[in-house]
Amino acid sequence: MEAKVNLARGLMAWNTVPIFAPGDAELDLLANVLGGGKSSRLYRRLVLELKIAQSMSAVHISRLLGGTFEITYVPLQGHGLAELETVINQELEKLRAQPVEAAELERARKRHQDRSGARPGHAARAGRSPADLRYVR
Repeated sequence: MEAKVNLARGLMAWNTVPIFAPGDAELDLLANVLGGGKSSRLYRRLVLELKIAQSMSAVHISRLLGGTFEITYVPLQGHGLAELETVINQELEKLRAQPVEAAELERARKRHQDRSGARPGHAARAGRSPADLRYVR
C-alpha cells in the first residue's frame, strides 16, 4: 500500500547550554510548559483552540557540548507553516513578557519527572522560581 500524503512539517530550533550547565534543567521544564502534552501552551493554542495544527511538540535535547531547544509542528490541511509560526512567536512573546506561574511550573515539573527517569535529580535542580524560565530569547 502506498500513501500519497504531502504534509508540511516545520521546525524552530535554538542552540542552548551543555548538559547540567546552569539553565539546562530550566529549559527541560520550558519544553514541558510549551509542548509537553495536551494542556501545554502551544498544543492547547495550535491544536485545540485555533485548530490549525495536526500536531506539535517542544523538546530540549541536552548534550555534552551544547543542547538544542526544538519546536516542531504540522499544520492541518488548509493552513500553512507561516500561520503556525506566527502563533508560536506570539506565545514566545507572551512568555518573555510574563514569567510562568508557579502552578504551571509545578505541572511541568511533575510531567518532566514522570517522563525523565534517565536524569534523576535534574528536574529538582530547576526548582528556583518561575522567573528563571526566561531562557528563550
